[in-house]
Amino acid sequence: MTEMKIKILNLTVLLLLVSGACYAQTKEEVDSLKSILATTKDDTTKIYAQIGLCNRYRVGNNDSSMFYGQQALKLARKIDYIPGQILALAFLTGPARQQGDYPKTLELGFKAIQLAQEHHLERSKDVKMAKFDFAFQTYVLAGPALTNMAEVYINLKDYPKAINSIHQLISLELAGPSDPGLPYGYMIIGEAYLLSNQLDSASYYEKKAVKIFEKRNYNEPAVYQYLGEIAMKSGITEHTLHSKCRGSDPD
Repeated sequence: MTEMKIKILNLTVLLLLVSGACYAQTKEEVDSLKSILATTKDDTTKIYAQIGLCNRYRVGNNDSSMFYGQQALKLARKIDYIPGQILALAFLTGPARQQGDYPKTLELGFKAIQLAQEHHLERSKDVKMAKFDFAFQTYVLAGPALTNMAEVYINLKDYPKAINSIHQLISLELAGPSDPGLPYGYMIIGEAYLLSNQLDSASYYEKKAVKIFEKRNYNEPAVYQYLGEIAMKSGITEHTLHSKCRGSDPD
């Protein structure tokens, strides 16, 4: 087995192990959020719990993710709570994208961004948010919208728009007192560079994402998937270039 194949296999095993750990972590968090939702009488607490469930269900249970996001948006509009509306719209871009509804994803995303700009709420400092998700504290409210919109542009192969969307997120993160969404920004921009075959840039940003995730003791399986793809593509590129230098065709 070649050294490159061993590296790819190791990354695949790591991805599987991280995925299992994340599943257990997510189930515990879902149960906790449901308990809060069932017992609290405070509307903003309900909204945060519903958005937290929308976020936690985004992978593997798209219908539940959409349901809780819509419930959060409905309640936030009812009590005219703008930060809750922005967050709900932003997180609803996740299940919309998972359903393959790209127009709806972009529509929800633009609404979240516009609402945040109109009310000068690009970031929130509501300490109550922190108990529902580590990323909620000093959160870029439209951050999930920017990342999911970038993913849509990636799927449409419009990489410049994807990179521009993530640069907006990174700028907002770096401008604040904390940067909880920064590793996701690095991860997605790395994906855009990967798919546009700019492998050095892709590797640079994915490694920055891993460093921050590890520092925060948080596992994100996708980043290891992208690193595996970068390794595989790099191996193919190196082999092809080596074959050309020998004057022969690649295998």
